[in-house]
Amino acid sequence: MGTFKAIMSLTRPYVLFTTTSFYLTAAFLSINRFPPLVPLFVGFIAVAFAIASAHTLNDYFDTATDKDNPRTAKRAIPSGEVSQGLALALGMTYGVTAIFFTFLLNTPSVILGFMAIPLPFVYNLLRKREIPYSFLCTMLAVLFIILLGSTAITGQYFSAYILLFVIFGVTWEAGRTLISEVQDVDHDKTTNVTTISVVISSKHATQLSLLLFSIASIMSIVIGILGQLGLIYLGVALIASGWLIYRSLELVRTPTQPKAICMLSRAPKYLVIICLVIVISILVNVVIFGL
Repeated sequence: MGTFKAIMSLTRPYVLFTTTSFYLTAAFLSINRFPPLVPLFVGFIAVAFAIASAHTLNDYFDTATDKDNPRTAKRAIPSGEVSQGLALALGMTYGVTAIFFTFLLNTPSVILGFMAIPLPFVYNLLRKREIPYSFLCTMLAVLFIILLGSTAITGQYFSAYILLFVIFGVTWEAGRTLISEVQDVDHDKTTNVTTISVVISSKHATQLSLLLFSIASIMSIVIGILGQLGLIYLGVALIASGWLIYRSLELVRTPTQPKAICMLSRAPKYLVIICLVIVISILVNVVIFGL
């Protein structure tokens, strides 16, 4: 049996926090006002369990490779703090729980649940460390989270500004995934892992991540303009986007592992800032202007 701290580490609490930002922001954007509390909370629980399932199963399937990678060897399973059997049981339980909560919402949410919750198995069984499976499954996961934010509140997949937010979320996550690959590129080459960073080189991967982050930044501003989120939001979005692109340019100039690790810790902060200010701006519009 693993300790509670080790078991929780499998769910990646920090990533769980940043990723659920997609859901909460989509829920607010789907109606551009404060959503009903019950479906908002139920959908949040479903997403949280789905993300916990994905990360726990990821570590279960990655046990062998994590042992050989100095960066991941201290994770709960390869270090022996949590057994593989327990991790598998927890991952499956989290996934089933996520599907259960979608049944408390509506039919479109249930359909999303049955399509997306098994994704970690597909992701891992179809050689996730080889393109195009890694990118495809990662993008589908973000798509699921954002669409559930819409269906939980409205019962519709693409309401209001959700399509724009999907473009924002998918391009941001694609850029973050590329940087994650860059930090492991040397290890992946020695173990014959075929990622995009290995195939096109770290330099070109960072250039592609810069392009993706630029698209995400543009989308964040477009959402602010079309959603009438106000000048304060647009100002914050411009500053945050400029910061993200500047850091990306630094990585392009020096695509080293330390730089990639540093960038990987910074990128989620941009996501949280944008999502938080979108939600706050919507709440301000509701309170002040009654929108």
